[in-house]
Amino acid sequence: MAALKSGDAAGARVLFEELVKRRPGEASAYVGLGRAYFMEKDYASALEHFQAALDIDPKQKIALLFSAECRAKLGDTVGAMEEYEEVGEIAPSLALGQMRLSRLHKDRSEFDEAEQRLKESLAFNPQQVPVRVMLADLYEKQGRSEEAREELERLLDIKPDSSIALYKLGRQALREKKYDLARQLLEEASELSPDNSVITYALGGALMALGRFAAAISAFKLALEHNPKLMMASLQIADCHVALGQHQEALAVLGELTRKHRRVGMVHKRIADIYTVLGRYGYAVEEYRAAVFNLPDLLEKNVEIAALMESADGDEELARKFQACFIGIKDEMQTNPEARPNIREGRPSRGRRALFARRGQ
Repeated sequence: MAALKSGDAAGARVLFEELVKRRPGEASAYVGLGRAYFMEKDYASALEHFQAALDIDPKQKIALLFSAECRAKLGDTVGAMEEYEEVGEIAPSLALGQMRLSRLHKDRSEFDEAEQRLKESLAFNPQQVPVRVMLADLYEKQGRSEEAREELERLLDIKPDSSIALYKLGRQALREKKYDLARQLLEEASELSPDNSVITYALGGALMALGRFAAAISAFKLALEHNPKLMMASLQIADCHVALGQHQEALAVLGELTRKHRRVGMVHKRIADIYTVLGRYGYAVEEYRAAVFNLPDLLEKNVEIAALMESADGDEELARKFQACFIGIKDEMQTNPEARPNIREGRPSRGRRALFARRGQ
């Protein structure tokens, strides 16, 4: 077991292979070898050894639990659910089995069954923090906000220093536009988990909503320190600079993003908006066009945008038309998800290549 704990999966496998040879009738030896294969992500071999353990001892809880995990990894959802059910029959108080089974039901949109499994586990021990977190998430996914809030508040009764409960309550307050409450909850969560970029980013959002842009910038920068790949934090910093009238600072942040990231369509759009505000319309038009080029299917989904790409209007008029068009797209996206453009970067779409071809004629 020491080899397993050290993370040396290959060493663990050699150790347990030797143990299986010496003790072929011992279920725990097969469990250990199965876990070594599991750590190496060889789920088929792992399943084979967990099943061997179960042949020796059909009530081996750990073997049954890991066997179900392997089946889930291999795409055998039905088999996994059957074995999780067996775990529940052998050890109904074992939360992990019930949680895994609940997750599978949730993935299949079987929300009543998912809820039932979690509640069965809580009946044996109402103090289980991970189970209550999952139940709150399940309620949130179904839009049952009040029940989700009750679960999270119960969780804080059990574990007052639960940063995850405070974070989730803060996010819920943000969605309900209770910005000051969100700030208080997220500040407390951030104090408990100062290295958590997700919490710090959410705190920045609450401060931004309250109009405390300088404080929001500090929060977003802290989030970036913990996760430099958090592109949205940089975008929010730029937006805060714009709100403070610090346009050059915003341009510097956005310019850095265009050099660091591949998905820059909305970055160019923000740069274009700033140039429009500054009256630098020629630059704005260039950036709006770059935004369209970096959103591959926008030309196919929006006829007005396609027309603007070839328009001979003056720079100011064209920049303002682009700006209005993007505002319209944003409004439509909020009410119609099908209108959302594909933001994946890569090769130009056919619409983009065709546009380049026409320009070259």
